[in-house]
Amino acid sequence: MSQIRNYTADEVVRVIEENRGLLLVHFGSPLASSCEFVRKELEMIAPVYEDRLGIAEVELPLQDVEVLRRYAIEEIPSLILFQGREEVERLERILLPDEFREFVESCCAFYGGHPPVDELE
Repeated sequence: MSQIRNYTADEVVRVIEENRGLLLVHFGSPLASSCEFVRKELEMIAPVYEDRLGIAEVELPLQDVEVLRRYAIEEIPSLILFQGREEVERLERILLPDEFREFVESCCAFYGGHPPVDELE
């Protein structure tokens, strides 16, 4: 079972608004091959961080301008780390697997790390 939750654009807005912990959101698109790379990296780290970090994924149609603007998404894929409802980190480039793990570990160490409690079922 994957610890990564998939949401629609409308659902992810609600999840972020109700977030109480650390939540890493992958904003992606099925049209970008780099999103698949990020997805695989997230699947590999999700079990390691499941008690400290919530991981969500949303595939945004490029015509969904409201969500793109709301979170100032200019690059796909974009990874945004939220502490509660506040954006605290943003990653808009692809990292090597070791660099990506170091990024996640540093974020969890710095911001504490409790997964979000209010998620859509």
